[in-house]
Amino acid sequence: MNRSRFLVLIALAAGLSLAAWWAGQHQQARYEVAQSHKLFPGLEADLARLDQLSVEPAGMAGFTLKLQDGAWGLVERGGYTVDTTVLRRELRKLAAARQVEAKTSNPAYYERLGLQDIDQASSPTVKLSLSAKQQPLLEVLIGKAGKNGHYLRTAGQAQSWLSDTRFNVPGTPANWLAKDIIELPRTRIAAIEVRPAGGPAYRLSRSDAAQTDFTLSEKPAGRDLDFANVNRLGAALARLRLTDVARTATDPSGAWSQSVFRSFDGLVVTVFSQKTDEGGKLRLEARYEAPPMREDSGDESEPVEDAEAVAQRVQAEVAALNARVAGWTYEVASYSASALAFDLEALLKDPPEE
Repeated sequence: MNRSRFLVLIALAAGLSLAAWWAGQHQQARYEVAQSHKLFPGLEADLARLDQLSVEPAGMAGFTLKLQDGAWGLVERGGYTVDTTVLRRELRKLAAARQVEAKTSNPAYYERLGLQDIDQASSPTVKLSLSAKQQPLLEVLIGKAGKNGHYLRTAGQAQSWLSDTRFNVPGTPANWLAKDIIELPRTRIAAIEVRPAGGPAYRLSRSDAAQTDFTLSEKPAGRDLDFANVNRLGAALARLRLTDVARTATDPSGAWSQSVFRSFDGLVVTVFSQKTDEGGKLRLEARYEAPPMREDSGDESEPVEDAEAVAQRVQAEVAALNARVAGWTYEVASYSASALAFDLEALLKDPPEE
């Protein structure tokens, strides 16, 4: 190798080392800038001790989420369980939000950004107040959406900012609640006994899980089942979700239908339901009843769970379900409420014309 080529190689290696060093420094600088430009740089650490979040939508009553005994609940709904997916999502976005552009610090222009004080603001302004052990951590106003994200202003401070983050903070208490009530699939149900608020009681049943359709006891002569509605009733608890919830009154008013769902493995769920103008209300309770002994199918390839193990599993399910639903009256969509309160006529097709 001649001297000139050797010198070229040395220069090239030095250049590559310099480029690598510069890139590293540039990345470090970018990281430091990103950290320094966070809107709430200490919030991420504070979230570990957060135990209360108050939400005040402009023009509406505020409400509070509180951490008690390791679980988040909604104070205005008697402490009912909150959907922590929503809570964590919005808090993480708030902790990660960065400055994109400084906006006005003149209160006369706050209205344009939706950042007036909450007692003067209009929709869509929302005020979030975070605290730990009754000590304030942050009070922030979330205003209108800009090009990159939402406008933000720390309450009590003049400077407003355009952030790089879009928020989706639910403005009503019900939208913070954990929505799932019960999940009892149709395939698991052996029988349904219904006593409508008006009309005769009836019973639907299946002899085993392999039977596709329910049969109706004492079906009126000349009438066929409307399996669309039968299947709606059978699947009414497949994924029952609330729209709102309240503590059960000592003496619930009005007429209530009663539907008893019996599973093949001994789970019995009783649902008391009532139609309303907005949808329906319902209460639930669960218990275990040992199912009747079934004959051995003779198929040794089919795994059979031990009866005692089944009983223990279902009894644990009953305890967990009652712990969650006892003492609560749920509001549900009209589709669910009507299915649970079908009278006998709704399960029958129209009689053939003469």
